[in-house]
Order: sequence, then structure tokens, then C-alpha cells
Amino acid sequence: MRDRASTDGPQLIRGADKRVFHSLDALRGIAAITVVMLHYNSYFEPLSPSHGYLAVDLFFAMSGVVLEKAYAKRFIGGMNLREFLQIRLIRLYPLYLLGLLIAVATAFIGMHGHNAMGWQAQTLAVSALLSLFFIPSHSQVFYDQLFPLNRPTWSLFFELLVNIAYAATWRRLTVRRLLVTCSILAPALVYAAFRNGDLNLGWGWSPGHIATGCIRAAYGFAAGVVIARVGPKRHFRNFGLFAVLVATCVAVLFLPAPASIAPVSDLICVLVVLPALTYAGTVVEPPRYLTGVASLFGVASYAIYVLHVPVLQLWQSISGHFGLNALVIDAPYVGLGLIVIIIGKGWLVDRIYDVPIRRALGGFRRQAPVDGSVAIPGTRSLD
Repeated sequence: MRDRASTDGPQLIRGADKRVFHSLDALRGIAAITVVMLHYNSYFEPLSPSHGYLAVDLFFAMSGVVLEKAYAKRFIGGMNLREFLQIRLIRLYPLYLLGLLIAVATAFIGMHGHNAMGWQAQTLAVSALLSLFFIPSHSQVFYDQLFPLNRPTWSLFFELLVNIAYAATWRRLTVRRLLVTCSILAPALVYAAFRNGDLNLGWGWSPGHIATGCIRAAYGFAAGVVIARVGPKRHFRNFGLFAVLVATCVAVLFLPAPASIAPVSDLICVLVVLPALTYAGTVVEPPRYLTGVASLFGVASYAIYVLHVPVLQLWQSISGHFGLNALVIDAPYVGLGLIVIIIGKGWLVDRIYDVPIRRALGGFRRQAPVDGSVAIPGTRSLD
């Protein structure tokens, strides 16, 4: 049925087996921006994403949906684990490397000036070398961070581990087994939430952090794969339903909860609400006049997520040197302007850096895709 932007009722769209998930693009962009606000809240106060750390659980679920949709036929056609990892690294590594280089440059400059981050030559060299291979490292300042040079990398690390397990066991991953896996992982999340007081775990070096990071990634991804396999083959364009999706996403990430119920609220969101939101994102699409905006959010999301800490650390280093940190007194207006800038920057970096490099790498591997997938963080099209 032909879509009309002015139509009030939902518009049925057929042939949804291979398509762009515009609603997931929009939600992914919102989640990436939320993570920026969480890490640099001083630019946005009093706006505060109280549960912004749950954005990664949404990323994991969306990743399961998109990768299953993209790779199922390839696995059936005989694609092996090595080929899968080549494609995933082509997708993830160029922007990851750019963020790492910016972070190393910022730390090196700081070492020869006002070394607020406390880096030393040896620890910086070790951390940079390990980070090149997606291996966690310690530092004397950010000792509790798995990836002190670029903190959000922890979720990429766990996603890659889950991706490897997914590709290695794909032919044995029935829906029933995936549901059993989720049912086994859920009590572990319950334990972690009540032990820690919330589910803001996975980024640190303690055994609880590392175990919960694996569990969060595995639960979300497995739920996403189930959604991809059992979800409807038809979807609808409707502004009202799309607006509800966006509002629900914002509410989950921003609305505060008393500390006494934080474990329960986090568990409800991670175990139920975010997978349901992901499922709804595969069914409901925005009207055509909003698909461009949704696509922009999707294109920019991975660059925003993987570059925001290195870029903003570089900005803080420069602004601190010139005494410009007083700009935070203009929050949240400076922060809102920053959001516009980082969305544009994310789109530009994707166009002039990420896509050309992936095309070049795809020349060495003909079947490597040039458009992204949810990485955490993600995508305009299936990857």
C-alpha cells in the first residue's frame, strides 16, 4: 500500500524482509546522544539522563535484530566465523581507530602541558598498544576503566565477544535455545542489579563489572535475535505510534527513579521495556517526511558514540588552556548547541572518512558491506 505522509491511520508496508529500520535508526541516535549527555552532564545541566547507562542495553538488542536480519542468509550460504569477523571489523574498526588516535594525541599533548589526566609515557604506550587490538588495559588514573583512553569502548568489546559466540553457534541457535539463554541470564541480571544498586555495570575491572558486561550484552543481543526471527513481516508508517516510541525511549533514559527502587526499575527496563521497544521499532516506521531525519540519526550514531569522549577530552584540554571552561555556566544551551554540532560531525565523519575507508577495505573483500549496522552502537541499512 502506498504511503502518504498526510494519512492519519497506520499505513501497511509489505516486503519488509530486507529494509532499513528507520525507527531503530532514530532510537539509536537518541541513545547515542543520551550517552554524550551522561558523560558530559556539566554542559547540559539541569537536563540529566538519569538512566542514560541503559542506552547500551538498547544498542545490544538492536544489534541482535539487525545482525540476524543481515547475516542469516549469509550463514545459510556458508559464511564462516572468519568471514563474519572480517565484515564486523571493517564496520567497526575505522571509527574506533580514529577515536583511539584522537585520545592518544590528547593524552600525549597533556603530558607536555597540564597533565590533568595523569598519563605517563609507559602507561600510555601500553594502553594504546592494547587498545589497537580491542584489549582492555589499566591506567594510573582511570584504573577502574576497561578502556581508559576511550571509555565507551567497553560496550564494543563485549558486543564483539557476543558477536563471535553468535557466529560460532549460529546453526544451533534456535529460538527456543535463545529464550532459554535469556531465562538463564535474567536471574544473573537480577542479582547484579540488587548487589550493585543498579545496572550501571560493565565498564570496570572488577569481576562483577566484567561478568555483568558480558551478561548485559548477551541478554540484549539474544533478545534481539529472537525479535528478528519471530517478528512480523509487515510494518506500519504512523506518526503517532512513532512519536510514542521516541517518547518511551526518552522516558526510559531520562526519568529519575528513587535509589530504593533503582534495581527494580533498571531490571524492568532491561528485561522487558527495551526489548519491547526494539520489537516495536521493527513494526512501526516514521512517515516518509521523517525518514531523512531518522536516517541522519542512524548514520551519525556510531560516530557520536565512539568519538564523543576523545573529541570532548581534546576540547576540554584546549579550552582549559585558554580559559574557556566557563562556557559550562551557559548550560544547557551550550550543550544543546553541542548536540547539533556532534550530529553534524557524526554525519560528516561517516561520509568523508568512514564510508570511503570501508569501501577501500571492501575492495580486499568483495562482499564486505559499505553501510553500517547497529554497533552499539549502528545503521542506515543492514550490515
